[in-house]
Amino acid sequence: MVSAPWKSSGKTLVSLGIISHFAGLGAEVRSFKKGPDYIDPMWHRLASGRECHNLDPYLMGNWGCLESFTENCKPAKGLLALVEGNHGLHDGLDIDGADSSAGLAGLLQMPVLLVLDSRKVNRGIAAIVKGMQTMPPRADIAGVILNRVRNPRQGEKQKTAIERYCDVPVLGMLPQDEALLIPERHLGLTTVEEMEGAAKFIKASAEKVSRYCDMEEIFRLFHKAPPLKVRKRENKAPVVDFRARIGVLRDAAFCFYYPDNLRALKENGAELVFVDSLHQTALPEIDGLYIGGGFPESFFSELSGNLGLMNDVRERVESG
Repeated sequence: MVSAPWKSSGKTLVSLGIISHFAGLGAEVRSFKKGPDYIDPMWHRLASGRECHNLDPYLMGNWGCLESFTENCKPAKGLLALVEGNHGLHDGLDIDGADSSAGLAGLLQMPVLLVLDSRKVNRGIAAIVKGMQTMPPRADIAGVILNRVRNPRQGEKQKTAIERYCDVPVLGMLPQDEALLIPERHLGLTTVEEMEGAAKFIKASAEKVSRYCDMEEIFRLFHKAPPLKVRKRENKAPVVDFRARIGVLRDAAFCFYYPDNLRALKENGAELVFVDSLHQTALPEIDGLYIGGGFPESFFSELSGNLGLMNDVRERVESG
């Protein structure tokens, strides 16, 4: 798991760099995002070439997280599984931290790679790591990456303090680079579709992470976690004797969908038909329409100008 003491520390940059680096070497990388997040998984998908799945103990329960993780890591042999935490390592709704990233790491028996924003602190950064180590639920912090390091002298002093007082190796020191910042908005990062040069950004993040981090040691962390044995629930999906064609608006305007939800629809008899609301002028033959979230306000002109699709949706709604 890649996590941090608090949000906006650089864990997405590090996660994308690691995913893209090992995927570029031919490894099969399966990525996950802790929490109900739509946007970060889009970036993960672009980096790995595979769907990124969400894991949230509060919404899914421990069993749901274990089942989704193991189901989406098949076949387990040889693949690399990375979970990006959300907010801070110990942040969550429960005061005991059961639904925090640390709690999820413990549930999945995963080591944690802690990303630290190294600005405005010196040797005291070791106290932050020590606090992350001792705060319950205890996480196995197996490595640290320093981000936004101003100069080598600062980085070396922080590295020495962390390794002396916390007995945790510093596996990388990323220099400050404003070019490697994904713009943020009220719901988090800018989406892949909205950011020009998203693929170039991921390539640059992989180059930077691989240049300034010990990728061999990071690779070993993937193999530090023991195998998970989860007994699959029987008759998870009901047997259905009908099929329904469900249209799903999926494009740059409407892009907030969880892969597990789409899979659940298919398991319950739905045939999914994806529709591009920005370019298609009519709906196909469908029995229902699923319109997910996104940023339609950013595509107001395109959507309002697509009168054919707009009128078709209105007519079908009015006709029942």
